[in-house]
Amino acid sequence: MSRQLVLLRHAHADPQRAGLADFDRTLSERGHSQMQVVAPAVADAVALEQVICSAALRTLETARALCLAAGLDDATLISDPGLYEVPASAIWTRIRQIDPPVERVALVLHNPGVSDLTRELIAAPIRGFEPADFALIEINCDWSEIRPGSGKLIAG
Repeated sequence: MSRQLVLLRHAHADPQRAGLADFDRTLSERGHSQMQVVAPAVADAVALEQVICSAALRTLETARALCLAAGLDDATLISDPGLYEVPASAIWTRIRQIDPPVERVALVLHNPGVSDLTRELIAAPIRGFEPADFALIEINCDWSEIRPGSGKLIAG
């Protein structure tokens, strides 16, 4: 059973400002421009069924751009407050909870967690993800059985 997982770092965000929580930072103009290129590229590479993101505003905006490009409605977007700037170990736990019938999922996350998870999943060195970088990974097991080394990098 082949599954596909897209790991996407949120696009470029506005800088931190006084009085604005990091959680509430939005995408910058550059970030919106990045998603005009990246979202269609991801949508062309894989027919996503679901998008899961951190609840931070910048990841939510990135995820919405991806959903729009993929032709997905709001029901397929899951905003998870438990994914805000978490380590790879927490992301592993969330991936193992993906509904078994869903075979093609994107996770929109933060660094360093998304880069660390990708390294562990494909068991290979990679450079750290820049804003809007993504990896498309093929997995040949159920989500609940995913483990380090069980993924194969397809694109990214």
